Amino acid sequence: MALRTAGLIAGHALDYWLIDTGGPTVQVLDKVRAAIEQSAVRFFTGAASPETGPLIADQLVQAGCVYACGLGVDELADAPCHRSMFRWSSSPQAAVAATIDPLVALLPNAGRWFVVAPETTLGLALLGAAEDRMRALAVEQVGSARISAGDREFSGLFQRILAARPDMVVLLAAGGQSSALLRHAVNIGAHCKTGLVTVWSGGLHQLQSLGPDAIEGLYFGGQYWHEASTPANRFLVAHTRARYGINPNAPLAAEFIGTKLLIDAITASGSSDPGPVIAALEGLAYDGPTGPETIGARDHQCDKAYYLLRGKGRRHMRDPDNLADIINAARPEAAAITAACRTA
Repeated sequence: MALRTAGLIAGHALDYWLIDTGGPTVQVLDKVRAAIEQSAVRFFTGAASPETGPLIADQLVQAGCVYACGLGVDELADAPCHRSMFRWSSSPQAAVAATIDPLVALLPNAGRWFVVAPETTLGLALLGAAEDRMRALAVEQVGSARISAGDREFSGLFQRILAARPDMVVLLAAGGQSSALLRHAVNIGAHCKTGLVTVWSGGLHQLQSLGPDAIEGLYFGGQYWHEASTPANRFLVAHTRARYGINPNAPLAAEFIGTKLLIDAITASGSSDPGPVIAALEGLAYDGPTGPETIGARDHQCDKAYYLLRGKGRRHMRDPDNLADIINAARPEAAAITAACRTA
């Protein structure tokens, strides 16, 4: 969509490749290498899995390419904050601050909190940030539990959680595991005994898969929400509906803004060389899907709004995708976040 609306760049039409990152990792890396070596592709954007993404990033960094992606800093533990990488997704620290802080303010009587974290790079990053925020907010943490990345059976876990009598359970799992946790909680009625918040949710796609009967009254943190009333998001939603007949989700929004930023930086710099394009992006302030957004000059992390959502029941929905209300959409205070790295 960003490509279709870009027109000519410096008098030239844009050429682009679509690379399927859903296959075996070796095949994905071979495709990326071929694009670099055989077709001289220098600019990349788009989503990849937490397993494949860091490997793609490392390959692109070594080749001197520019990568605008949705990976968090902490998912790139072996190659953080390279100068050729730009991350639109909020960092784990920002996600936690934008989720837990407003929830504590919204629910002042919810004084007892329990945290569940998977033993993954992202899960542990979220756990450290969550414990820091709860200490700063003087919230009592009545327990915590670690789960393995492959766990899908949670009977014993929820017995332990409910025995601690928490007012709020913070789920730091992502993807299919967080959905499995939520389904189990709803199936056994745990959501009637304690609040539940999924800090790093998949947004619209995940809420669609869970359905309104499972998400009503539950809280979700998200990188993006299609109902946000910002100029750039209204443009994105209108064009996505017209072209595909759907509402945009977080991966689509990330790919759109990543592509647009690369195009705008190429135009502003008057160059297709990565160096000037990187310089044009560093410190850039612009109107993004979440509102005012800024690219960090030193860590290339996007400073943007992160959403706290509350799931809606079927009877309250205006349309099939009106699955949640936006409770908070502010950019976290800088004091709540410390940069995880600096570019070289």
